[in-house]
Amino acid sequence: MDIYSTQTLARVIPGLHRPQTFLLATFFPSIIPFDTEEVVFDFEESDRMALPYVSPLKEGRVLRDLGFTAKQFKPAYLKPKTTLDPLKALKRSMGEQIGGGELSPEQRRQAALASNLQRHINGISYRKEQMAGSVLQTGGLIISGEDYPEVVIDFGRGASATETLTGALRWGETGVSPLEDLEVWCEQYLEENGTPVTDIVFTVDSWKLLRADPKFLDVLNTDYRGTMSQAELVAALQEGGVEMGRLGANGPALHCYSGWYKDPEDNAQKRVLQEYSVILGSRVEAALGSQLHGAIIDDDIAAELGVSSDQPLVGEYISKSWTEKDPGRRLLMTQSAPLVVPGNPNCQWYRKVR
Repeated sequence: MDIYSTQTLARVIPGLHRPQTFLLATFFPSIIPFDTEEVVFDFEESDRMALPYVSPLKEGRVLRDLGFTAKQFKPAYLKPKTTLDPLKALKRSMGEQIGGGELSPEQRRQAALASNLQRHINGISYRKEQMAGSVLQTGGLIISGEDYPEVVIDFGRGASATETLTGALRWGETGVSPLEDLEVWCEQYLEENGTPVTDIVFTVDSWKLLRADPKFLDVLNTDYRGTMSQAELVAALQEGGVEMGRLGANGPALHCYSGWYKDPEDNAQKRVLQEYSVILGSRVEAALGSQLHGAIIDDDIAAELGVSSDQPLVGEYISKSWTEKDPGRRLLMTQSAPLVVPGNPNCQWYRKVR
């Protein structure tokens, strides 16, 4: 069996581990591959019009169809590439017993292939989580790179969905109750969107400010987790999101989130959500966003599969491997063309509370 064939690589990828991508899983859970390089996303108009009164002797009024806005975009490629060192198949691998003998060269080649594929999947996943953080905070995306001219995508989120508290209104200032702010925002959210807030996400620093509100512990519902001590309500210091409780008996779930990614532009590690962030969102189907994936065009893979060179390759990840003669080496590359988009951009609210 050729472990480097496109078909084999496609079978290996589904079994690989996905890194912690809480924002994607919570607010953008659907993965939608396209059979074109361009992806299309629609935003439907909402309608709360009360119906007009008419006499029973008059004909009924015709309701106009709700419109929608369709947008099209060709996502940038992500193309992680690594060199598979043939000498590693002859040496003891990490964790293998000293003296060797546990794994054959072929088994080491397979392990090295899976390990490098895992690195590719991780890198693409971290980029998509960073996209999710940007959409949640700004209502849009800035896509740019050394070999990609900057493109700004505005999903058309309303002004009320984004707010930065300033001066004496910031959390942590005298007389400011974070709990009261949350209650006001949840009511405004329901009024504007017609759906309740189901999830509120806090960064560690904003959670600490909420927890310091003396009114907060009186309404925090942790029944589903059993009795919790004050110590257990400290900010969750682990990567990803941790549900800390609910706001009241039937209120939104409260999550504490920590997430980072390494920016390839400057090689610096950065936060997915900036400090003192609060995200309000809904898991109602119409509000949920998606991970769209444009099709990949690759002549080499098309030739291997026996299809036309312009045949679009559909999938979240498309991997291939090939050899070069001088210097002799084998390369592995995974291609992906993702775009993270909201379902209803006005159903994702952002507050910078300090």
